[in-house]
Amino acid sequence: MTDWNAMTDAEFRKEVRQFFEAEYPEELRHLPHRPKFAEIEHWHRKLHAKGWVAPAWPAEFGGMGLNAAKLLIFYEEQQRWGVNRGRDMGVQMVGPLIIKFGTQEQKDYWLPRILSCEDIWCQGYSEPGAGSDLANLRTRAEIDGDDFVINGQKI
Repeated sequence: MTDWNAMTDAEFRKEVRQFFEAEYPEELRHLPHRPKFAEIEHWHRKLHAKGWVAPAWPAEFGGMGLNAAKLLIFYEEQQRWGVNRGRDMGVQMVGPLIIKFGTQEQKDYWLPRILSCEDIWCQGYSEPGAGSDLANLRTRAEIDGDDFVINGQKI
């Protein structure tokens, strides 16, 4: 496992830049729309094989474990090459919550599936009568013994 933070910033930038330049498909660079997963699945598989799907996650959970400076460099190079982040709700929001609050069983099950995109996550805000106005959402989870019962409706 590479310790990316041990590299100088210049060395790390060079590594990331060379990879994106050589491997990120020309036809996907700087797209004016968010592509369907089928369009970027091959690219995601390359990132996954390299261990670069979750640069901010700790290495012990399959991420790169980047410090703040290296993470900024990584994101700058993504922007430079027009790299689409793909379906990153799982990587950016769900995974970090599981890492921080999940049981070991949840981490073992969900984190690899998020990284591989075996499971693709989303958030459902919109509700009838509220749209995406979060203050007016009515769906609730109520405790029922050891379970939660979801009461409400999403669009």
